[in-house]
Amino acid sequence: MSRKVDGGIVPSTIPCPFEIVVDTREQQPYQFDNLHANADKSHARIAVPVRRAALAVGDYSLWGYPGVVVERKSKADLFGSVAKRDNFESRLARMDDLSFAAVVVEAEWREILTDPPRHSKLNPKALFRTILSWQQRFKGVHWLAMPGRDAGEAATFRILETFWRQRKREENGTV
Repeated sequence: MSRKVDGGIVPSTIPCPFEIVVDTREQQPYQFDNLHANADKSHARIAVPVRRAALAVGDYSLWGYPGVVVERKSKADLFGSVAKRDNFESRLARMDDLSFAAVVVEAEWREILTDPPRHSKLNPKALFRTILSWQQRFKGVHWLAMPGRDAGEAATFRILETFWRQRKREENGTV
């Protein structure tokens, strides 16, 4: 289906030029089915191809570009991961060796610090200080605190999209 915009025909859905890999262990995967292009493409919906596969680390990556990963964390999962720090620290260390890695948290810092999950015994200040320490120790792992799941999904897509565009520029020698 298409729509007419400024004298031209614009598809209401445009294909995404890359494929996102979702780790097979990801329990609540993003669907990437409600994303929209920028104004230059009339905010058309983006049809994102998704493939399930086992990733060595992270929850999301790009098919053909294993050097980029995004680790998704709900607020409760973040508290649990920090409380059981050894496993998560080793994951961060592996992510730190990649071309680009990010942890996308589905909660803003204010919410994390003032409204911890009911079942967590971890003090939010201790969690915050641990993450500050990890940011300095694992400099290649970027942290984004987003206002909820939908924003986390959009941020994950845009991280992967930006990485893909940069790699395509490098491959074409236009950097």
